[in-house]
Amino acid sequence: MDVSILIVNFNGAAFLDQCLACIEQSQTDLRLETLILDNNSSDNSLAVLQPYRDRVTLIELDQNIGFPNGVNYLLPHATGEYTLLLNSDAFIEPTLIDTLVSVMRADSSIGVIAPQLLHEDGRLQVPGNPLAHWVYNTKKPRSVRFLSGAVMLLNTAYFRDTLHGLDPAFFFYNDDIDLCLRIRKDNKKVYYYPNVSATHIIGASSKTVKHFVLIEGYRGGFWIVKKHYGRLAYGAYRCLMGAVFWIKGRWHRCFSSPDQREHRLVCDAVVQFAIHGNIQFSNLTRS
Repeated sequence: MDVSILIVNFNGAAFLDQCLACIEQSQTDLRLETLILDNNSSDNSLAVLQPYRDRVTLIELDQNIGFPNGVNYLLPHATGEYTLLLNSDAFIEPTLIDTLVSVMRADSSIGVIAPQLLHEDGRLQVPGNPLAHWVYNTKKPRSVRFLSGAVMLLNTAYFRDTLHGLDPAFFFYNDDIDLCLRIRKDNKKVYYYPNVSATHIIGASSKTVKHFVLIEGYRGGFWIVKKHYGRLAYGAYRCLMGAVFWIKGRWHRCFSSPDQREHRLVCDAVVQFAIHGNIQFSNLTRS
């Protein structure tokens, strides 16, 4: 097998059919396998997947274990030389897989490679900081600091045996930042290849879990700083975030309407992270 395509799905019924159709329309002689893990979706994802059951490997869970743990669950089942991480709300162009594999095979210094991402209307989608638009608004392949995990290709053995998959301390969000940091620390390239593209519907799955999405995003940010930037930076980050979100929380309590309760919950959670430094996922409330 040449490429294992790993898809972790949560309530992605609206996008799965197009995602899988794009895979099947790939113009390549490479042997592909598609592995899908469903994270206890509450929509009709399983019904959408029913016609594909003879062409994909489908694993159904009775709980949502998150994106990184979902990828790590699938990874031992991957038999391809390369692994393509693909969001269920991402639609690849026909030549994408063949092109990315060819580039990676030609340059062993590449640790991860990803295409240009586009919004539905064709606008450039900038991963991470929007101020980095100039980095990704190019047709020249280049090494970058960060790639979005929506679509990325890695050597399976390197991903599994050296990197040990994604960091399970994340639930969703920030795992791609952590992955790119670890690859760069291993002196491998994080490589942006904009001559092929994919359309990505940002946050399609996470829209269903409300304020928990924001809380998890901030929690992941604390973990990134603690893990990669040392005690001094982590202490400064806690002070800054605690002060900013304490002020925001007071403002919401004084001036926002009762239906803005979610904003107050997010502020309270970030302040607690900052005060106690207790950022394990098990300490998060999903209420």
